Amino acid sequence: MLRIILVRHCETDWAIEKRYQGNKDVPLNSIGRKNAVLLGNKIKTLNYKISKIYSSCLSRSYETAGIISEHNGFESLNKICELNERNFGDWEGMTYNEISSKYGKSKTDEYLNSPLNFSIPNAETFKDFKDRVLKGLNFIINANKEEIKDTKERTIIVVAHGGTNRIIICDALNLSFENFFMIKQDFGGINVLEYYQNGDTHKIFGVIGMLNGNI
Repeated sequence: MLRIILVRHCETDWAIEKRYQGNKDVPLNSIGRKNAVLLGNKIKTLNYKISKIYSSCLSRSYETAGIISEHNGFESLNKICELNERNFGDWEGMTYNEISSKYGKSKTDEYLNSPLNFSIPNAETFKDFKDRVLKGLNFIINANKEEIKDTKERTIIVVAHGGTNRIIICDALNLSFENFFMIKQDFGGINVLEYYQNGDTHKIFGVIGMLNGNI
C-alpha cells in the first residue's frame, strides 16, 4: 500500500490579494512560513513513517516542503515540475474582478462552470494540465513501487497546489473532472490518500480513505 500525504502549499501575498498565481514563482509570505512550521508539526502527529517528500518546482510549494522536511528529519526532497500549478497565460497575476472587468463576467463564470472546455488566452489547456499532473503522479507511484513490494506499506508526502491536488484527488476517486471546483483545498490543507496494489501486477488502482483538513 502506498499512502500519499497530499498537501497544498501555505499562504502567499498573491493568495491574499486573490490573484491567479498559476505558474508564476510566488514565494510564501511571513504567515505562510509560520503556518508551514505548524504544518510540519501537524504531520508529525499523524505518526506515519515517512519515506520521501516530493514538491512541485515552484517556490511556494518547495519552500513549504522544505519547512516540513526540517521538522520531520528529512535531509533532502525531490522536485517534480509536472506537479506545478496550471499556467493561466494572460490571467496570471490578475484578480477575478480584474479578469471579469477586462474579459467580461460571462467569461469568468463560463470558466468556473466548465473548466474543462474553457480556453484562457495563451494558457495551458485543462487537458494538458491534467495530463501533465497525472504524468508526475505516475512517476512518483512507479518510483515507489518496488519499495511497496518489499515493505508492504510506504508513506510519502507530496506538496503541490490547489489545482494540482484537485486533479490528483479526482483521479484517485474516479470522479469526473467536472467536479474540479467542488473539491476544497485550503492553504496548508492535508489530504491522505491510500493506494492498494492489484495482485501481482503492482498496479496502484484505488483509494480507501481521504482526510481533508487544514492547520
